[in-house]
Amino acid sequence: DEVLRGAQSADASVEKIVLRGMEISPCLACAKIKRDGTCMLDDDMQPLYEKVRKADAVVLASPVFFGSVTAQTKTMIDRFNCWWLAKNKFKTISPAKKVSGFFISASAGDRADLADAEVLCELLESGRWRRNVTSQSPSAVGLPS
Repeated sequence: DEVLRGAQSADASVEKIVLRGMEISPCLACAKIKRDGTCMLDDDMQPLYEKVRKADAVVLASPVFFGSVTAQTKTMIDRFNCWWLAKNKFKTISPAKKVSGFFISASAGDRADLADAEVLCELLESGRWRRNVTSQSPSAVGLPS
């Protein structure tokens, strides 16, 4: 929420989307995608694809549960497989613009290796990711402890 407030204070238009309340089916790896990268599953991912496509920046935040992002976050990431296939296998799409991406995650543990955002780089195809892994206490990075 602090990131959203900061963006709003810089006159950015923001929208918070909570995956927990969305109906997103898992990727079936069915290969029944259209060659343009459109997934054939009709659920709450369809409007999310459009929002990501139109965004100038995307901030993805997820707590760490049992060494990984939440199941909802992983399901959403997997559903971008159709975009990856269209770009890398079918060669039918290329992003019209670069999208900046930011991944924010928190865990009660101190394992910095849990902060690997490589899959998220592929998700947004931006090439402009910055990796800043912090294993400090919340108060050391300005958050309440």
